[in-house]
Amino acid sequence: MSNPGFMSMRWLRMHIKEIIWATVILFLLSLFVIGYGTTKINEQNEEKQRQNEAAMAAEDKSAAPFPSHMTEKLNMPVIHVSYPTETASLTSVIDVKTLWQSMKSLQGFDEVSQMPKGIREYYMGMFKERAINTLVTEALADMYATAVKIKPNFDVKALVEADRARITPAEFDRRLRNEGITSEEYGKEKIKAMVFSAIQQQILKPIPFASATEDVVKNFYEENKHRFALDDKISFNHLLVSPDDFSGKTEVAEEAIKEYYDKNTSEFLSGNRVKVSHILLNFRDQKYLDTIPVSEADLREAYENNRAKYVTGEEVKARHILIKTKDKAELEDSSASAEKVKIEDILNRAKSGEDFAELAREFSEDSSANNGGDLGQFGRGTMVEPFENAAFNAKIGDIVGPVRTQFGYHIIKVEDKIPATDKSFEDVKADLIAEFKITQAELKASAEMQNARNQIFYSGKQFNDFINLSNAESAKNKGLLPVFFNGKITKDYDPKDAQILRAEIADFSGAILPEIEKAVFSLKLGEVSEIVKTIKGFHLLKVEEILEPIQLSYSDEVKQTIKAKLDAEERNKLAAKYAEQLKKENPSADVLKLVEAYTQKEKESKISFEGLPYSKNPGFAANELFEGLGLFSDNGRTYVSEIHTALANLLKGDWKNKVAGPFKTQFGWHFIEVTDYENNRYESFDLVKDSVRQMLVLEANQAEVQKFYEENKEQFAVPASREVRQIIASSEKNANEAYDRLNKGEIFVLIAKSYSIDGVQAGTLTTMEKGKVSTELAEAVWALTKGQYTKPVKTPYGYVIALYEGNEVLEGTRPLNEVEVGIRQQLRQQYSMSAFESFFKGLLAKAYVTRNDKLIKEM
Repeated sequence: MSNPGFMSMRWLRMHIKEIIWATVILFLLSLFVIGYGTTKINEQNEEKQRQNEAAMAAEDKSAAPFPSHMTEKLNMPVIHVSYPTETASLTSVIDVKTLWQSMKSLQGFDEVSQMPKGIREYYMGMFKERAINTLVTEALADMYATAVKIKPNFDVKALVEADRARITPAEFDRRLRNEGITSEEYGKEKIKAMVFSAIQQQILKPIPFASATEDVVKNFYEENKHRFALDDKISFNHLLVSPDDFSGKTEVAEEAIKEYYDKNTSEFLSGNRVKVSHILLNFRDQKYLDTIPVSEADLREAYENNRAKYVTGEEVKARHILIKTKDKAELEDSSASAEKVKIEDILNRAKSGEDFAELAREFSEDSSANNGGDLGQFGRGTMVEPFENAAFNAKIGDIVGPVRTQFGYHIIKVEDKIPATDKSFEDVKADLIAEFKITQAELKASAEMQNARNQIFYSGKQFNDFINLSNAESAKNKGLLPVFFNGKITKDYDPKDAQILRAEIADFSGAILPEIEKAVFSLKLGEVSEIVKTIKGFHLLKVEEILEPIQLSYSDEVKQTIKAKLDAEERNKLAAKYAEQLKKENPSADVLKLVEAYTQKEKESKISFEGLPYSKNPGFAANELFEGLGLFSDNGRTYVSEIHTALANLLKGDWKNKVAGPFKTQFGWHFIEVTDYENNRYESFDLVKDSVRQMLVLEANQAEVQKFYEENKEQFAVPASREVRQIIASSEKNANEAYDRLNKGEIFVLIAKSYSIDGVQAGTLTTMEKGKVSTELAEAVWALTKGQYTKPVKTPYGYVIALYEGNEVLEGTRPLNEVEVGIRQQLRQQYSMSAFESFFKGLLAKAYVTRNDKLIKEM
């Protein structure tokens, strides 16, 4: 927010988690009372504000538009939240528009919306859940504040008018437009922040250490037990009759495909078409790269800044055989154990010459067995310590073992050793040149395009004035691209037009790039896009004409689309038929018997599931359902709604020996039978009592401070360092000349100016950390006394002469007394956050949340 007097709804939604931190709430509240500034400051910043507004407007314009198929459903409810109180239940309804706005405000949403369809759908599901969680939290906070009568009693209109007066009406209204919200929405969002502040004041009321006795902590736990509720645990047997079970068992005739096309031609329209002017600056084009100058100093600086990239530690290439022990815990080694006898027998066979890979395939109990125990190459720090030590201490060809780890007994065969490498500057110079040119070309191209766009927007220049920037084929036609529509570049295009479009704005599959589609199809006639970066380079686009859709021809692509649709319909019919038939022929069978009777499933899938989490509010428990992915969960975290409903209905009464089904989901037809269920589960008092005490006192005791310090010492590490001046010479000859002149008494800084390749930095006092320079240079520098300088030391980036002249810091750790205040502050924030999370978890445990999953999936 550039204006301190205006609260952005987008900003609020992006930071909802932080809002429940007291510090952020107070920060938000402070923003509301700060004036915008004097008229003089306004005048001085007018141009800057105008540019910021344009950028914000363009950002809103380029953001993912609301899905066109949902425009008539903006006000339809998708989430219903009910919170019971002593007198009545309070309710809140979240509509499609609110959910979409919340999703759009999440960081990374725009990037995800441009991903390929399959990946986009997966991550968009995660964005929906995050947005729903945020909105439900807001709703619960508002209802709780109403229930306990702490909700701020402000008139929304008066609140808005007060801010409008502080900021100036014109500025306030401009910002409302840029945010895409009404003044009423602004006022409601501001009140939400005030609600959180009121809740914060009620929750965070620390008590003295001495008052937090065992009885007080225990009483708080019992009175607020809902805050420590765990998911219920459920076990069930499950059978899925999937349309995929009938793949290859259906046929779709050519006549049926043609008939479908003829009867449903309206399904096969192109969508709106556009004619655009296009500037494409491909910074990877060789002619453009040739315009980038490169200096030796630039390359050496890049080399030095990326030293770790050119250094690799020693690696080992090995195979292994694992025999697991019955108990993975660290047990006392027993020479008489069956596992030990077995591994020693295998070791003897391997050492006697039998093929190690074949022995691994036959005996190893590791997932690498199918590959003959091949582990590939690995460096230090990859494997557990006993395994690593054995592998790195062995010679090439050695077979060593048995090696005991927490996984069991291993035999290791070392097949190769790859020595550590430290590539010199000359070794990587060609790569450095290429990387430097690409990086600088990208920066240059971005700046040139931004300059062009600024001149179009702010200096009255025309789009066509900058066509000469483009290095694309369309520049020869005054920047005009052939007319195109979104999606694949099909045979409906002229071949020459298709070639140009594929070269400039299409991906490798021949479809219009999603970034281009997003930018172009959100513009109105005559509008110019933001700068768009794609795999092709930087684009600037102007809509010259918007044309009606055309009928797509009966092409191979259309045929394939229809065939897949009709085939899916036929497989669905078969699956439905077999599911009903299965139930009819086995009316009293349990799920396991139904599985035996179902003969169509070619690929086995898991049937029995034990101890899975279950919550009455679908989608909001921290569920772990990865084993049900594609069976009863579409995201590995929550049950699909039909499954959740079936389980909820079974649990309403005596669930034993009852089978639900067949019922339909996106995966097919299901039968499900609950085999065990455990509810009313809570974290034990002994497990959470320390956390409860911390939430009550909001302050760490000395033991907690000490523990944090010991467990996070790396935060407080102080590396050994010395302040030095350096001469970095490009050759040994130059370094020796400089060294001779220093020995004759010449001034170090002046010699550095003459010989050092690091330009204006030559001879300046800098801090050298011991662990960040080569071993040879560190040894030379740390052997000096103050005022002495080293002989020339060869390093990968040149020959160095270092003068130790400044201060020295010894390696160590900052003492606790120096960092205690900061630790206490961190722990105070941590305890406050825990208190808020516990509080809202408790609200959710009492609430009832229902979702329109069908509508949510449509978004």
